[in-house]
Amino acid sequence: MQKHSVFLRSVFALFLILCVNVVMFGQSSPGFSPAPGFYTTSIQVSLFAVPGDVIYYTLDGSEPDDNSMLYSGAITVDSRSDEVASLAFINRVSHSYATWAPPKGDVQLLTTIRARTKRDGLWGKTATATYIVHPDGINRFSLPLLSVVTDSLHLFDDDTGIYVLGTLYNNWRAANPSVNPEPGSAPANYFGRGDEWERPAHFEMFETDGSRVISQDIGLRLHGGLSRALRAKSFRLYSRSEYGVSRFRYPIFPSQELDNYNRLILRASGQDWAKTMFRDAMIQRLVGHLTFETMAYRPSVLFVNGEFWGIYNIRERYDRHYLSIKYDIPDDKIDLLTGNASVKEGSSMHYNALRSYIRGGVGTSRYAYIKTQMDVENFIDYNISNIYINNRDWPHNNIDFWRYQAEYDPSVEGVQDGRWRWMMFDTDFGFAWTDIHRENTYQFHVGQNLLEHATREGTSGAYGEWSTEFLRRLLANVEFRRDFINRYRDLANTAFRANRVVSVINEMQAVIEPHMDEHLDRWGYLETDRWSPPFDVAQWDVNVEYMRRFALEREANVNDHFTSKFNLGSLYTISVSVQDTTMGFVRVNRTDIRVGTPSVENVQHPANWTGRYFNGTPITVSAVSHEGYRFSHWMNEQTADSVYTFSSPVGQLVAVFEPTSVSIDYTGPELPEKVGLGQNYPNPFNPTTQIRFDLPEATSVRLEVFDVTGRSIVVAANGTYQAGPHQISVNLHSFAGGVYFYRLTTPNESITRSMVLLK
Repeated sequence: MQKHSVFLRSVFALFLILCVNVVMFGQSSPGFSPAPGFYTTSIQVSLFAVPGDVIYYTLDGSEPDDNSMLYSGAITVDSRSDEVASLAFINRVSHSYATWAPPKGDVQLLTTIRARTKRDGLWGKTATATYIVHPDGINRFSLPLLSVVTDSLHLFDDDTGIYVLGTLYNNWRAANPSVNPEPGSAPANYFGRGDEWERPAHFEMFETDGSRVISQDIGLRLHGGLSRALRAKSFRLYSRSEYGVSRFRYPIFPSQELDNYNRLILRASGQDWAKTMFRDAMIQRLVGHLTFETMAYRPSVLFVNGEFWGIYNIRERYDRHYLSIKYDIPDDKIDLLTGNASVKEGSSMHYNALRSYIRGGVGTSRYAYIKTQMDVENFIDYNISNIYINNRDWPHNNIDFWRYQAEYDPSVEGVQDGRWRWMMFDTDFGFAWTDIHRENTYQFHVGQNLLEHATREGTSGAYGEWSTEFLRRLLANVEFRRDFINRYRDLANTAFRANRVVSVINEMQAVIEPHMDEHLDRWGYLETDRWSPPFDVAQWDVNVEYMRRFALEREANVNDHFTSKFNLGSLYTISVSVQDTTMGFVRVNRTDIRVGTPSVENVQHPANWTGRYFNGTPITVSAVSHEGYRFSHWMNEQTADSVYTFSSPVGQLVAVFEPTSVSIDYTGPELPEKVGLGQNYPNPFNPTTQIRFDLPEATSVRLEVFDVTGRSIVVAANGTYQAGPHQISVNLHSFAGGVYFYRLTTPNESITRSMVLLK
């Protein structure tokens, strides 16, 4: 009886919504019952509309019209396991560059229903619903499920289809019957760009718990360069008000706090489609904490008009909307350039002025000005990362850079300072991309000198000299060159440490591995085709193993490249630590040696962090105190300064800190009457919060954070504090979201409160 009552309430609520649509908009969209989603057995789907509306529906992705099926009763939705896919066998999707192959096995099919009402000759808005019927229900996939539904003619028609060779190629071939086209030289529908090649579609996203979190009409285009000629093509999704909703309003990427996206990419992994399916995403994750833009990533399984389309990577797209939303800046105040200063948005005038200035020299005074026009730290990180990963399709290609249109102001922090910044994307040819089982090719890639490639002079053609000009000229400046060399070693000691990189590779491989068999079966295999995906999971793992080997071997090669290029000394090891990590940390150059920095453990005496640097190149080690503490001395007493610069081996550096009283808004004369512990602020928080406590007299204090099991995870304060109010900052960056407890302990008091970390 209770289930029946819930069902009736749901139907009544749906009926009210339909009525409101009619009153407000003069039309309605049909409703579906039961709701779209996962089911373990066959179901009967009923369509609802306002009385008097006639409902038409389709099951092939097309918009319902007068020729569609007239709804007269519940629609049976079953597993479709006895049906054969049709779209998967369309072979007009690529030419000789990437030969088509049929699926090796059955292709999973879903049911997509598109329904539309008609009243008095007027059509309502189409509603779309995807149903997944499988004995495993919501456990069928361990990845989010995406469903793109559109009229198949939008994809596969020779004249208007965006996914096929089409009329453009057919006409070219008729005029050039004996020409074997170079990759990308022959026209094809799938190379079409711009509004003319955008098609209407519907997009749904189902989370791994089965919930439908996105369902909206969109604009659909293809994405990418030459990868459009592969069988599995990448899609670009446009949310616009003309389609009904102007944003994708959902936190698609758990690693981000954003829930607002204007454009999304469903990426087939570019040329890495034939290798690992996660190379670019893995590379960008390695450097996602650095100072340049990287694209968020989330793997998924994609269905197109109900047919399994394989593993696809949800990615962000760089454009003015991305920058405007991420940084809360006006989208008409952005200069976004690509390649040799080609304009995507805004103007290239400021950039060209900077380029002309750099050509005039990079001496000390001129370099100081250059640093006000471009974010040099961003530029260094960006270049070193591409060099380390052996990004062979760079720097002559795949370069985007941008600035906020403002005059430089040193008091302004972040992107609104008006300086140029670089953005990483499309690194598919990096990290030992190599033809399968060709050891000699792998050895070339792991040892390739990208430093020389990125600084060479006299380049021509596609590799124009412009592509190396900034880095080549800036390296003539002593300060830039020293920072560039040291930053390479900073990253080699942290982000690019082999064990860390291998761990990331293994983790990302494990996420998509459960569906790799099905993905490889969907796309077939041709042994003679360079762009064919692996035959099976074992062959796929060979491709992933190349990346693991690259991670283990690459540093030694790049060390040699730097040594040769800059005539450097040998590497030596430094060892740093702090006496008490609750009081402060050590910074080497601009790398913080503390929890949260890749490959850095909780460095605390006597356990130490070690890194290697080039002998003869000065590096700087700084002792940085937390709030409520100050630097006291280096335990080895080599210097009394908190900043220590050296260029050759020294003894172990152990930073010692001591407590200080941190008074907040306290001018006296009255002291607190008793020990007090305030509620942290903000609460909930992510990842930093402030904790206030009051002391009526000077006393020893311990402020400690515990997880729900009672395990101490952070000692935020531990020492003698003066009478008065104090405030301590606590950062739980490396801990999972949830409830935590913090306790203030003095010789006579113990007070505990709770707080909530949101992730």
